[in-house]
Amino acid sequence: MTPSTLPPSGCEDSPVCNILIVDDEASNLLALEAILEPLGQRVVRAGSGVEALRHALKTEFCVVLLDVQMPEMDGIETAELLRKRPKTRDLPVIFLAAISKDESYVARGYEAGAVDYLFKPFDPDALRTKVATFVELGKKNARIRAQHEALRVGSERALADFKEWSERRYQDLADSMPQVVWTADATGNITYHNERWADLARASATSEGPASPRDAVAQKAPPSVPGAAEFAAIAHPADLVSFASGWSSAVKVGVAWEAELRLGAPSRGYRFHLVRAVPRHDDQGNVVAWVGTATDIDARVRADRALQMLADASQRLNQLLGADPTKPDASVTPTRDLELVLASALPILGDAALLDVQGTDLANGEAFANGGIASERLRVAADGIDAARLADPRFDLGPATVGYSGRAEVFLDVEEEARALAARGEAKSSGRGAEHLRFLAELGVRAYICVPLVSRDRTIGTLTFVKLSDKDRFEEADVELAGDLARRIAVAIDNARLHAMTEKRREDLELANKSKDVFLATLSHELRTPLNAIVGWTDMLKKGSLAADELGRAIETIDRNAHALSGLVADLLDVSRIVTGTLKLESKYVSLGAIVEAAVMAARPQCAKKEIDLELEIEQAGGVLGDPERLRQVITNLLSNAIKFTPRGGTVSVRLTGDDERVRLTVSDTGDGIAAEFLPHVFERFRQEPTEGAASARQPRANQAGLGLGLAIVKHLVEQHGGTATAASEGHGKGASFSIELPLVAEPSTGRDEEAASLPPTGEPDLSGVHVLIVEDDPDGNELVCAILERYGARVTSAMTAAAALDALDGARPQILVSDIGLPDMDGMELIKNVRARKDDGAIPAVALTAYASRQDAMKAIAAGFDAHVAKPVQPAMLGSVVVRLLARGGATLGEPSSRDGEASSSSAA
Repeated sequence: MTPSTLPPSGCEDSPVCNILIVDDEASNLLALEAILEPLGQRVVRAGSGVEALRHALKTEFCVVLLDVQMPEMDGIETAELLRKRPKTRDLPVIFLAAISKDESYVARGYEAGAVDYLFKPFDPDALRTKVATFVELGKKNARIRAQHEALRVGSERALADFKEWSERRYQDLADSMPQVVWTADATGNITYHNERWADLARASATSEGPASPRDAVAQKAPPSVPGAAEFAAIAHPADLVSFASGWSSAVKVGVAWEAELRLGAPSRGYRFHLVRAVPRHDDQGNVVAWVGTATDIDARVRADRALQMLADASQRLNQLLGADPTKPDASVTPTRDLELVLASALPILGDAALLDVQGTDLANGEAFANGGIASERLRVAADGIDAARLADPRFDLGPATVGYSGRAEVFLDVEEEARALAARGEAKSSGRGAEHLRFLAELGVRAYICVPLVSRDRTIGTLTFVKLSDKDRFEEADVELAGDLARRIAVAIDNARLHAMTEKRREDLELANKSKDVFLATLSHELRTPLNAIVGWTDMLKKGSLAADELGRAIETIDRNAHALSGLVADLLDVSRIVTGTLKLESKYVSLGAIVEAAVMAARPQCAKKEIDLELEIEQAGGVLGDPERLRQVITNLLSNAIKFTPRGGTVSVRLTGDDERVRLTVSDTGDGIAAEFLPHVFERFRQEPTEGAASARQPRANQAGLGLGLAIVKHLVEQHGGTATAASEGHGKGASFSIELPLVAEPSTGRDEEAASLPPTGEPDLSGVHVLIVEDDPDGNELVCAILERYGARVTSAMTAAAALDALDGARPQILVSDIGLPDMDGMELIKNVRARKDDGAIPAVALTAYASRQDAMKAIAAGFDAHVAKPVQPAMLGSVVVRLLARGGATLGEPSSRDGEASSSSAA
């Protein structure tokens, strides 16, 4: 068998094995081949050691028969080389030697790895038996190797199948997880991602838009960053820069990396995920791969951000209490604080916000104390959105509806709800909600929330959030968050209002307290001044130290100062009634011209004394509906004020003008005038313009006699008549002008009679022959009333108690009763009730004479049974006239008044 026909391998696949025989003699080779032929194996011949090595490298042999003596390379050297090669290291070698029987050769042969050493000539059967042994051993080894190989192949196939199953199981597990799962190689390039990733990538690829996510990553992240292109398909474009920097750094250093990124698709929206990548290391610690996950933490992130936003908003809103409306500061104002609150909420609650607050001017914050009306709403928009977009008047419908109803209006998805509305056939509905939905769609609003601002069960405004981005919508949690923020804003604004109102009230109280101190000082002065004259002249009268020519002047001075005191008390009572709301009017048709003429006539003596020129001009003398006494009081106060501030030789002018609807009375003077800063306060109670200089700021001007009540009473009375009162002055030294306007009314048929009846008595009453019962517990008052009526000719019976009065009625039978209300044993109300209950005296005319001077007191007296009410201090002519009228009503015959006393008339009207 030639070498070219030999099989390439040993006997593992065949019942025969390969035997290599090596000898430089061809005859020897032929003899060996003949000896071995009965074994039925393949015999390979080699003529040299080199050729033997060549066959051993190509073919697997079960045994080698190697001649020791060969040229170039003997058998021992050949055996040594076979032992040095891994493939032939265990090949059995039998040395054949003809002449080298020396023991050293034999030893070398065994050292070279020989299994046997035979000398020629050798026994063919013995040689064949030995070779047959190695052949069987070779076949067994071949079978063992074949089994081993089969086991190896089977193991590798099973391992591959297991690996495939394991990978499939891993993929199935990864696909079933809600998280995004991915792997990357050592350089950071993505090698695997689960179905969750693929789903997001497909949704992103089908989203409509001007640029694809890969275009976005080309603009946002460096193209050299591994995995950037894959992440661009699922990550928010704004987060790609953060991803690129964090991921590239982690890959470079080989440490775990995590970050919060928004993953999703434009068509579905983006949600926050915790992205984490962990490296896998080999036995030497080198990174061989990366395993990454992305867990949805959107709810937690939004909740954390919402809580942080609410905390920041609360802190910012608390600063509203510190904002001073009178001292605006660009860094601390209601507008600035509210803008910052809305701006911090926009990343969470939309793209733009509207804040409408009822009764508050957000531009300057003054209305937190004054309650003004907002001039414009507060608009805040996120970066990249023009806030002017929110100025469209169609945005007014929602806040107006919510502000009126107090119920939130929410469209989580405008497009979806519009489609649902159209599907129900309500697209052309005229309902307010459908109309607003159409407006929002026209304005490009994708989602809408409008919630009321409610504080203390009152709706004080609205808070609106809108989303303008395509495919963006609100969640129910956003509605709750907006409602929470609205409640905090409402409470903060309401608290700021209350705080500002409290501060203003405190300032007003401090001012009122200062005014009270000034008022008390002024009141003490105003009371002591006339009392000083009265007490002084009265003391001299009692001592008889006055000459005859001084007696009249003393009486006149006492009378004048007593009337001044009476006027002060009357003003104080009027102010008390104004404050308590008990000042009432008895309105009737009144000719204002007549009242003006009478007031001017009464003021002329005072003007003449100060050498003041009093001018009167009446262009409109129409009538008004009012209380004649109170209108006379208004005109008298204006004239007194003008005369008081006009220097000697000045001019006071009174003009009555008007048109077909209103009448205007103007009282002007050439006096000291009013400073511009004090002009707005001229009608306030207890306010008088102070002299210049801090030292005297608490004292009124030297020529300002009075309590500072007259003009306040004027304003209130005029407003009670449906009119207005104003003051004007160009400053100190330029005089002042006071005007009142009242509405005109048509004259009724009985107007002249009523007006005449309202005028004060002008003559001296005659009570000759009239018997009057006086009931007064104050001795001085009793004596005074008795003297007055006796002066007019009456016969008087006096009683100090109610019991004495009832006894006098039984005995004296008087024609008229004049009684005080405040009696010691029984008040006047009980007394008149007892009188009216009598059979014989029940119809006697009765006059209530009392220091309880209000109209309510008068009404109570009339209701109790009195026929008339006369207030103290008593005016003699008024008391006499009342008695005359009551007796005339009852049919008694009385004397007519003996004369007309203009001065008494003026006193009675004062």
